[in-house]
Amino acid sequence: MRKRLTEASTIATVLFIGFIVVVSIWLSTGHAQSVLATSYADTHLVAWASVVVNLAVVVIAIFLNVLLDRFRQPRFHVTCRETRPWQVEIRTDELGAPRLLYVRLQVRNVGRSYEEACEVRVEQVLRLYSESGMKPEVINDHDPRPLKWVGRSTTPITLNAGSFDFADLGVLLSEPLELFRLDFAERGHLDLWLNVKGIAGFRIVGTIYGKRAKPSRFAFDLSWSLYQFGPILVKES
Repeated sequence: MRKRLTEASTIATVLFIGFIVVVSIWLSTGHAQSVLATSYADTHLVAWASVVVNLAVVVIAIFLNVLLDRFRQPRFHVTCRETRPWQVEIRTDELGAPRLLYVRLQVRNVGRSYEEACEVRVEQVLRLYSESGMKPEVINDHDPRPLKWVGRSTTPITLNAGSFDFADLGVLLSEPLELFRLDFAERGHLDLWLNVKGIAGFRIVGTIYGKRAKPSRFAFDLSWSLYQFGPILVKES
């Protein structure tokens, strides 16, 4: 949808510039000047022409304002990968404590202006099967639950143009290796178990919201080894 709007704005701008060029060339010809001189003698025609010109100026001003506002809007781009800083392993000194592998989403503002209320929410979780003929199965389809920003709460944050931040998606435990826990902070958590035959992984679907930016949807497929503690395989879907 965003691509279509951008293409439409570009086409409209090109057509408008082309119209101005054609009018300018026509006005530079002798025939156009004689036509204008005759037209100026007709006061009614001049009055109507002034009304049309004023309306055209208003329409053009509104169009340019909408176009510039769309151009200046903040926009989100979210990524999740298999290396740092998207995945960070944390070890504790406590004897017998499991190793933890935190998985994060990087949210970047790729727009032209700041966003003052950026928030990441998970809306749907699906179970993926190894058999190609089996469709993903919805595990939990609930009201959007916010993710917390790394080291902070779920409170919406400000993202300046070109800047980014990380949101905690969940954590993989070394014991048991079958468990990945989605962390919704004060809204609780959702445990995803990879210990059922035929299950290949899970799809996490959500949306990034903002006060000025349009919502940006994301979906990532997660899978991991049951025999070795290591990075989670991530695929954008």
